[in-house]
Amino acid sequence: MEDKAIVKLLFDRSEEGLTRLKGKYGRMAASIARNVLHNEEDAKECVNDALLALWNNIPPENPAHLCAYFLAVTRNLALKRYRDRENPTVALEELSDVLPSDERIDDALSKKELKELLEGWMRKQSKRDLYIFMRRYWYFERVCDIAAALHLPERTVYHRLTRLKEDLNAYLAENQVFVSTKRRSL
Repeated sequence: MEDKAIVKLLFDRSEEGLTRLKGKYGRMAASIARNVLHNEEDAKECVNDALLALWNNIPPENPAHLCAYFLAVTRNLALKRYRDRENPTVALEELSDVLPSDERIDDALSKKELKELLEGWMRKQSKRDLYIFMRRYWYFERVCDIAAALHLPERTVYHRLTRLKEDLNAYLAENQVFVSTKRRSL
């Protein structure tokens, strides 16, 4: 079923819309939640919470990209649940010396401007590097899994992640967003 048809079902307040959404994108959402939470039951709850959030937000929201919207809601709920456990997310901690903290984002520039800068940086990356970066820092996949998917040694993936972080740091400094003096290894 097309995404527009699923959104229409949600606008019509038909529970079939949730069933179709879960059938089409539920496995991807569960995978993201599992990668963040490392717990199957919590991941299932997170997906269900995301479905409830979509039910409550559509309407009035009318997402142009239903899959991205659903996965982002799931990811954000998983991150919130993980933070509530008072454990920092390892993959995001790796980027903490590159990206500004929440307080610094507000001081440096708006979140929208930062998003545009990050998207600009990402457009300059090769497909392989972008795949590695997104799999690690968006989907929270383990380096060994990324390496296996690309048929690369883990060391190569670690090396690419280090180079990407350095490049992102330089790009943000060049755009006068954030200058990092810290250096951490992966």
